[in-house]
Amino acid sequence: MKLLTALFFVSTAILFLNNCDTTDPPIIPPPDLRKITLTFEDASCTEIWLRIKADSITLPVEIKLMQETIQQNITLTVKDSVLYIDSLNPNQTYNYQAILSTDTTIKSEKVNAQTLAPTSHNFTWQTFEFGQHSSSVLYDVAIIDENNIWAVGEIFMNDSLGNPDPKRYNAAFWNGTEWTVQRIPYFYQGQPFYNPIYSIYSFSNNDIWFCGNGVIRWNGSQYIPISIPTSVWGPYNMNKLWGTSSNDLYVVGNNGNIAHFNASAWTKIESGTTLNIYDIWGDINPKTNEYEIIALASNIYQGLDRAIIKIKNNSSELINDLGVSNTISGIWFKTGEKYILSTGGGLYQKSNLSENIWSKWFQGFTQYYIFKIRGNGLNDIVGAGGVGEIVHFNGLTMQSYFNETKLIGGNYYSISIKSNNVVSVGENYSRAIITWGKR
Repeated sequence: MKLLTALFFVSTAILFLNNCDTTDPPIIPPPDLRKITLTFEDASCTEIWLRIKADSITLPVEIKLMQETIQQNITLTVKDSVLYIDSLNPNQTYNYQAILSTDTTIKSEKVNAQTLAPTSHNFTWQTFEFGQHSSSVLYDVAIIDENNIWAVGEIFMNDSLGNPDPKRYNAAFWNGTEWTVQRIPYFYQGQPFYNPIYSIYSFSNNDIWFCGNGVIRWNGSQYIPISIPTSVWGPYNMNKLWGTSSNDLYVVGNNGNIAHFNASAWTKIESGTTLNIYDIWGDINPKTNEYEIIALASNIYQGLDRAIIKIKNNSSELINDLGVSNTISGIWFKTGEKYILSTGGGLYQKSNLSENIWSKWFQGFTQYYIFKIRGNGLNDIVGAGGVGEIVHFNGLTMQSYFNETKLIGGNYYSISIKSNNVVSVGENYSRAIITWGKR
């Protein structure tokens, strides 16, 4: 019996071994994680910016950028970059695809990108004059909407008896029907005073900021002084405001002063210059979701010294001004796309801050100093300056309105554009001037 049992187990083992599959299992290759992503970033009338991302791809690598049947070879050296394409036609849709051909072909999704249409140069201009004695001037302007416009500076009017009133007004307000002069108070030891206001910046109808000899905020019901410690700001004029919100506000001024306000405290930012800072502008970088902020300093009336200051994280660095041969007083830009300086020699531009040289933009379009420049977008940019020059870039061409806006005895010092309204402010023969263009 024991022998039979042993034979049974041996037979079962042999049967099991004979039926066992000894073939190696198939080798399954790992999934191909390589991927190219192409997205539309922005466009002007003649330019397009595309973002290209390369995932799990060894760099550098050459890709083909296809626009219909047109091929352009591009070498990628970083995993996330922006492609710049120019010499396009306005108001036209282009189709792009990125292709990588190695052992296998990897393609991005096709992307449609449309260039902008040029905006109209057709503005109708009207000029308003303020001041009845002494010397009146307006330095800055903010358009909240077409029925809510502020201009700031200093305006001297007569009193109710027709005599010169020594107490200045420092603002003019458009309420949708008429301009009225206003007194916006600074405060010292609890007492109001009405020194000139040099800059205004609005976030909304009920959140408007002013500066000059100090900082004032309008909250919709009252003017509130926002004090700055003397350790942050010395006894110097404040020339310009810019910010993303009332919790993120910058003030720039004379002697290289820059200060940042975060809603609870002020921080001094060292600028690296003692020149007067006349302008500041910022725009968000879609790649990093951070704001790029640039301020301009110059020695407008006494020499050619100048400085371009990039501000980040409450610190600053000076960036190059190669190619610029004049003093500078205004800047407007779209991050990574177009940077424009207004100067005593016209306008200068770069497509990217990494470029070495600032080049002349529309050379010879004006013979006057352009003090300030602002824009609705890359196809709607305005500048204003000496002897009443106002210019408009519509995405393709530059138009001067000098014959309609000239000031034989003065200048425009600032300009604002919103929707189809352009407002420029300055002085003419000791009178404060507002010139309003409607499209």
